[in-house]
Amino acid sequence: MNPFFHLPHATLRLFALLALLVTGTSALAQRLDEQARVAIISAFGAELKLLRSQLQQPQTHMVNGVEFHTGQLKGRPVVMLESGISMVNAAMTTQLTLDRFKISHVIVSGIAGGVDPALRIGDVTVPERWSQYLEVLIAREPRPGHYERPSWMKDATTPNFGIWHPRERKA
Repeated sequence: MNPFFHLPHATLRLFALLALLVTGTSALAQRLDEQARVAIISAFGAELKLLRSQLQQPQTHMVNGVEFHTGQLKGRPVVMLESGISMVNAAMTTQLTLDRFKISHVIVSGIAGGVDPALRIGDVTVPERWSQYLEVLIAREPRPGHYERPSWMKDATTPNFGIWHPRERKA
Protein backbone atom coordinates (compact mmCIF):
# COMPACT_ATOMS: atom_id res chain seq x y z
CA MET A 1 0.00 0.00 0.00
CA ASN A 2 1.38 3.41 -0.97
CA PRO A 3 1.50 5.68 2.10
CA PHE A 4 1.55 8.78 -0.14
CA PHE A 5 -2.15 8.37 -0.91
CA HIS A 6 -3.03 8.41 2.79
CA LEU A 7 -1.72 11.95 3.32
CA PRO A 8 -4.28 14.67 4.07
CA HIS A 9 -5.43 16.69 1.03
CA ALA A 10 -3.74 19.84 2.33
CA THR A 11 -0.41 18.00 2.48
CA LEU A 12 -0.87 16.69 -1.07
CA ARG A 13 -1.62 20.22 -2.30
CA LEU A 14 1.50 21.48 -0.54
CA PHE A 15 3.62 18.76 -2.20
CA ALA A 16 2.14 19.61 -5.59
CA LEU A 17 2.84 23.31 -5.09
CA LEU A 18 6.42 22.59 -4.00
CA ALA A 19 6.95 20.34 -7.03
CA LEU A 20 5.75 23.09 -9.36
CA LEU A 21 7.97 25.68 -7.68
CA VAL A 22 11.06 23.47 -7.76
CA THR A 23 10.66 22.42 -11.39
CA GLY A 24 9.83 25.92 -12.63
CA THR A 25 6.77 24.64 -14.45
CA SER A 26 5.22 27.25 -16.74
CA ALA A 27 1.91 27.10 -14.86
CA LEU A 28 3.53 29.17 -12.12
CA ALA A 29 6.11 30.99 -14.23
CA GLN A 30 5.95 34.71 -13.85
CA ARG A 31 6.67 36.79 -16.93
CA LEU A 32 9.56 39.17 -16.50
CA ASP A 33 7.83 41.74 -18.70
CA GLU A 34 4.95 41.93 -21.18
CA GLN A 35 6.85 43.52 -24.09
CA ALA A 36 6.64 41.37 -27.24
CA ARG A 37 10.25 40.46 -28.02
CA VAL A 38 12.35 38.64 -30.59
CA ALA A 39 14.29 35.86 -28.84
CA ILE A 40 17.88 35.48 -30.03
CA ILE A 41 19.24 32.18 -28.78
CA SER A 42 22.80 30.99 -29.25
CA ALA A 43 24.69 27.91 -28.11
CA PHE A 44 27.90 29.85 -27.43
CA GLY A 45 28.43 33.10 -25.56
CA ALA A 46 30.92 34.31 -28.18
CA GLU A 47 28.13 34.32 -30.77
CA LEU A 48 26.12 36.77 -28.65
CA LYS A 49 29.03 39.01 -27.67
CA LEU A 50 28.80 41.39 -30.67
CA LEU A 51 25.00 41.61 -30.50
CA ARG A 52 25.05 42.27 -26.74
CA SER A 53 27.52 45.11 -27.27
CA GLN A 54 24.91 46.78 -29.52
CA LEU A 55 22.01 46.31 -27.10
CA GLN A 56 20.31 49.58 -26.08
CA GLN A 57 18.69 49.93 -22.63
CA PRO A 58 20.15 46.58 -21.53
CA GLN A 59 18.84 44.69 -18.53
CA THR A 60 19.95 41.30 -17.26
CA HIS A 61 17.62 38.78 -15.63
CA MET A 62 18.70 35.47 -14.08
CA VAL A 63 16.27 32.53 -14.09
CA ASN A 64 17.26 28.96 -13.20
CA GLY A 65 20.91 29.79 -13.90
CA VAL A 66 20.20 31.26 -17.34
CA GLU A 67 21.09 34.90 -18.03
CA PHE A 68 18.53 36.75 -20.14
CA HIS A 69 19.59 40.06 -21.67
CA THR A 70 16.73 42.33 -22.72
CA GLY A 71 16.77 45.64 -24.52
CA GLN A 72 16.49 47.17 -27.97
CA LEU A 73 18.53 45.98 -30.95
CA LYS A 74 18.23 48.15 -34.07
CA GLY A 75 15.01 49.56 -32.60
CA ARG A 76 13.41 46.16 -31.92
CA PRO A 77 12.76 44.72 -28.47
CA VAL A 78 14.80 41.56 -27.97
CA VAL A 79 15.79 39.03 -25.37
CA MET A 80 19.15 37.30 -25.85
CA LEU A 81 20.43 34.20 -24.12
CA GLU A 82 22.95 31.43 -24.34
CA SER A 83 21.34 28.00 -24.51
CA GLY A 84 24.43 25.88 -24.16
CA ILE A 85 25.40 23.08 -26.49
CA SER A 86 22.91 20.35 -27.52
CA MET A 87 19.32 20.17 -28.63
CA VAL A 88 18.29 19.28 -25.08
CA ASN A 89 19.73 22.54 -23.73
CA ALA A 90 18.25 24.45 -26.67
CA ALA A 91 14.81 22.97 -25.97
CA MET A 92 14.96 23.65 -22.23
CA THR A 93 16.15 27.25 -22.54
CA THR A 94 13.73 27.99 -25.37
CA GLN A 95 10.83 26.77 -23.22
CA LEU A 96 12.11 28.82 -20.29
CA THR A 97 12.24 31.87 -22.58
CA LEU A 98 8.67 31.27 -23.79
CA ASP A 99 7.52 30.86 -20.19
CA ARG A 100 9.13 34.08 -18.95
CA PHE A 101 8.79 36.45 -21.93
CA LYS A 102 6.21 37.35 -24.55
CA ILE A 103 8.00 36.10 -27.68
CA SER A 104 6.99 37.10 -31.22
CA HIS A 105 9.85 35.37 -33.08
CA VAL A 106 12.74 33.05 -32.29
CA ILE A 107 16.12 33.32 -34.00
CA VAL A 108 18.65 30.60 -33.27
CA SER A 109 22.31 31.30 -33.90
CA GLY A 110 24.46 28.23 -34.13
CA ILE A 111 26.33 25.79 -36.25
CA ALA A 112 23.53 23.26 -36.78
CA GLY A 113 25.92 20.58 -35.64
CA GLY A 114 28.26 21.50 -38.51
CA VAL A 115 26.67 18.74 -40.57
CA ASP A 116 26.58 20.42 -43.98
CA PRO A 117 30.05 21.15 -45.33
CA ALA A 118 28.54 23.51 -47.94
CA LEU A 119 27.53 25.99 -45.19
CA ARG A 120 29.94 28.74 -44.17
CA ILE A 121 30.18 31.04 -41.14
CA GLY A 122 27.56 33.78 -41.50
CA ASP A 123 25.21 31.76 -43.72
CA VAL A 124 21.53 32.06 -42.81
CA THR A 125 19.35 28.99 -43.25
CA VAL A 126 15.63 28.38 -42.92
CA PRO A 127 15.10 24.62 -42.83
CA GLU A 128 12.23 22.88 -44.60
CA ARG A 129 12.93 19.83 -42.47
CA TRP A 130 15.44 18.93 -39.79
CA SER A 131 17.19 15.98 -38.24
CA GLN A 132 18.40 15.28 -34.77
CA TYR A 133 22.09 14.95 -35.51
CA LEU A 134 22.63 12.92 -32.36
CA GLU A 135 20.16 10.35 -33.66
CA VAL A 136 22.17 8.99 -36.53
CA LEU A 137 23.21 5.76 -38.04
CA ILE A 138 26.90 5.34 -38.63
CA ALA A 139 27.04 3.53 -41.95
CA ARG A 140 29.57 1.04 -43.23
CA GLU A 141 31.88 1.91 -46.10
CA PRO A 142 31.98 -1.22 -48.27
CA ARG A 143 34.09 0.60 -50.85
CA PRO A 144 35.90 3.96 -50.65
CA GLY A 145 33.51 6.92 -50.64
CA HIS A 146 30.34 4.76 -50.70
CA TYR A 147 28.35 4.52 -47.47
CA GLU A 148 25.45 2.11 -47.15
CA ARG A 149 22.56 2.18 -44.69
CA PRO A 150 21.35 -1.13 -43.41
CA SER A 151 18.32 -2.53 -45.25
CA TRP A 152 16.05 -2.01 -42.21
CA MET A 153 16.50 1.76 -42.40
CA LYS A 154 13.83 2.29 -45.06
CA ASP A 155 12.48 5.60 -43.75
CA ALA A 156 15.69 7.57 -44.30
CA THR A 157 14.93 10.54 -46.53
CA THR A 158 17.65 12.92 -45.41
CA PRO A 159 20.95 12.93 -47.24
CA ASN A 160 23.95 11.47 -45.53
CA PHE A 161 27.07 13.42 -44.66
CA GLY A 162 29.78 10.89 -45.28
CA ILE A 163 29.42 8.10 -42.78
CA TRP A 164 26.64 9.91 -40.85
CA HIS A 165 23.02 9.17 -41.80
CA PRO A 166 20.68 11.39 -39.72
CA ARG A 167 17.08 10.32 -39.21
CA GLU A 168 14.46 12.89 -40.17
CA ARG A 169 12.14 14.16 -37.45
CA LYS A 170 8.62 15.33 -38.16
CA ALA A 171 7.69 18.65 -36.59
